[in-house]
Amino acid sequence: MDNEQSLIESAQAGNTDAYDRVVALRLPSLRVFVAMRAPVPHLIDEIVHETFVFAFFHLHDFVAGSDFLAWLHAIAGNLTRQARQRFSREQVQRRRYAEHQAIACEDVPAGESIDHAAALGDCIQHLSDKQRALIMYKYSEDLSAEDIAGRLGQTIDWVYVNLHRLRHALKNCIESKLSMQVSP
Repeated sequence: MDNEQSLIESAQAGNTDAYDRVVALRLPSLRVFVAMRAPVPHLIDEIVHETFVFAFFHLHDFVAGSDFLAWLHAIAGNLTRQARQRFSREQVQRRRYAEHQAIACEDVPAGESIDHAAALGDCIQHLSDKQRALIMYKYSEDLSAEDIAGRLGQTIDWVYVNLHRLRHALKNCIESKLSMQVSP
């Protein structure tokens, strides 16, 4: 088995093959560490990947002779904490949205919820192919932002920004269509 310390020193000197071997050595134990802390299973690989990428770009900060696995655990712990906070915020937002929709539906005459669905379907049909794909990946296939970005050849930030814009545009479109139905 490779001597981890010599591999790390070689990686710090710029040898990416040495870093690949360090990753291979530490991947199983880091994956278990993250799996025990991740809020949902689909984030495990994403956090592990981000940990190794962060560690690679900050390898010069690692003090030779220190415990590399402990250093990786610290990085992964921070990334996992951020993921849990983000997940928690998303859950609160989804719950609030569901509560808002439930309240809104209480005041809706019978049959109008069908109008909402029809309006949404019509609004989605007027989106570009890429926008429709983004919506379908997110809401039909429930893919992560990283997976969507990979499929569409975009950055994760692009995915977040465009999902926000699309949700806003679809809301406005639906409201516009429904107001036309109500107007005499």
